[in-house]
Amino acid sequence: MSDLVNHRAIREKARDAYLTFRAALREDVAASIAADGTPPDYLMGHSGTRVTIPQEKLDGCKVLSNRKDIIRQMPSAGEVIEVGTQAGLFAEFILNLLPSISLRTIDVDYGPFRFDLLQPFINEGRLTTITGYSWEELSKFPDQHFEWIYIDASHIYEHVRKDLEVAKQKVKVGGYIVCNDYAVWSPLEGDPYGVMQAVNEFVFAENFKVSHLALDGWGYHDIALRRLS
Repeated sequence: MSDLVNHRAIREKARDAYLTFRAALREDVAASIAADGTPPDYLMGHSGTRVTIPQEKLDGCKVLSNRKDIIRQMPSAGEVIEVGTQAGLFAEFILNLLPSISLRTIDVDYGPFRFDLLQPFINEGRLTTITGYSWEELSKFPDQHFEWIYIDASHIYEHVRKDLEVAKQKVKVGGYIVCNDYAVWSPLEGDPYGVMQAVNEFVFAENFKVSHLALDGWGYHDIALRRLS
């Protein structure tokens, strides 16, 4: 019972702090927009202006119900890499779904990784784990090496930009870059995400087209980009 009482006290304290924060935030956002037409950097996770993907790069995009459905429409054989894996549960899904692919994962910390579940794939030679910063390790592969690349590493705007800048060279022409957490805000963490801004800028500037969009009930959407040339 004491744990329940303590949890209620923590929740009430957090609620009061949130309401105070929200009032101050609304005031600051209004002042910032009145001053220069943009919201504060700390709220958006970047300092860039809003970028909209051109309609011609959205034509033909398939809208799906979840990110697993995107994977079901990816090439089912060849070399694939997951950039950011955490516990490796999505890697396990990919490997079970697509028995003809060879998967590599990159992460800075394999402490949470479920080797108990994934060791059989390592033993088979279908899974290779790589430790390091995503953009640095990804850059070590030959150009046009991967059928598709799944990016779910840092959500900081500058880091997503680095991942995309390298990934565009490492994916084959006709292949895909899939970005997880295509959003501007994480409701479960209370943090800004720079993924949407980085992706929109990338699609606007590069010869990629949006092929799939998977909607998530919490707003953590996935977006797939196909390399055209």
